[in-house]
Amino acid sequence: MLLKLEFMKRILLLCATVLTALQLMAGEPISLKDITNGTFATKRISGVNPLKGTSEYAQISSDGRQVVKYSFQTGNSTGVIFDLADAKGEQLSSFDDYQISSDGSRLLLQTNTNRIYRRSFHSKLLSL
Repeated sequence: MLLKLEFMKRILLLCATVLTALQLMAGEPISLKDITNGTFATKRISGVNPLKGTSEYAQISSDGRQVVKYSFQTGNSTGVIFDLADAKGEQLSSFDDYQISSDGSRLLLQTNTNRIYRRSFHSKLLSL
């Protein structure tokens, strides 16, 4: 019984030492504001869609009016796949997302997107 008590004391002392060391190494304390404002959020690149059979990818321009091709090697623009200024039919000011058909002949535009929850949304789709 005395041996178990001694063993428990050592475990307790070890835990206290580890917790103290972790607290000293932690640096600045983490606040709730740091957690909620995205300080620890991962940085990611979104909207990079590789083009089938090429060494290029497509991405929506910053103004949301073009689908632009870029080279994976250089990162430079190599052309414009779609531009709203050249579109015929319904006039749009911008679009939110797009999908290119597997053969590259058609384009599906997503506009007027209203987010519901996580990955759920309502939007208007246009086929070009």
